[in-house]
Amino acid sequence: MSNLGEMLNDISDFISLKDGESFEGKFVKAEKVQSRFDPEQESIEMTFEVNGKEKTTSGVRLARMIFDAGVKEGEKVKVSRISTKGTKVEWKVEKVA
Repeated sequence: MSNLGEMLNDISDFISLKDGESFEGKFVKAEKVQSRFDPEQESIEMTFEVNGKEKTTSGVRLARMIFDAGVKEGEKVKVSRISTKGTKVEWKVEKVA
């Protein structure tokens, strides 16, 4: 990632990953919200504490991966964006000790 990309990620309230990138943080909460892309759809917004700052990301597919991994609020996780196929993103979620 370029220095500009790192600076943007540091100051942004949102988590944005490209294929092959990941982050580690504490899972804070999840809540149902109106989709930013389609006001007639619902999505799930997740909040993580990353490097001492609360940051959010959204998506039902990622929320499903967090649920399937058994992650509870307050637990540390590593979230990796594996690949994108069309409009579908493949995620990997791991609990971190």
